[in-house]
Amino acid sequence: MSAITTKFVTDHKLTNEMSLKELSQYAPEILELLTTGVPKVDKEKSRQARDRLQKRYKFSKKQAYALIPHERIGRYISQVPVLEELELEAEVNISIVYENVLEGETIRETAQRIVQDNLSERDVKAISRTLVETASDPVVALSRLSRLQKELRILNAPEK
Repeated sequence: MSAITTKFVTDHKLTNEMSLKELSQYAPEILELLTTGVPKVDKEKSRQARDRLQKRYKFSKKQAYALIPHERIGRYISQVPVLEELELEAEVNISIVYENVLEGETIRETAQRIVQDNLSERDVKAISRTLVETASDPVVALSRLSRLQKELRILNAPEK
């Protein structure tokens, strides 16, 4: 793990001054190098690689997780499985989708608005896309979508 991480950081000239967005672009490539297909082994390899990034290269915890996402997710945001189920595109123009979620509105309030306004499936997908694209990381994105689904179930919203 140390050798893989060291070689990757060196080959790609990664530094602790890079943004989370820049680092997350390398996530699929480094995950492929660290993945064996055995969940417990993969989790340990990822943990060791993140530790190496933080201790040797002085990456922050957020930077380490941007480069090597949590094992449970194992994918970067444009590959989140829930997006595939909803047939959402990974690339989204954020300025357009911000209109779908009111600033400061909770997920519960969003679900209530969906039901009250009887929004179309297309509008619900756009709201879901906004929640995902504005999330700080894939875990938050999945959490938001799960919460929205739960709130819609509580409100007995029709499934489409």
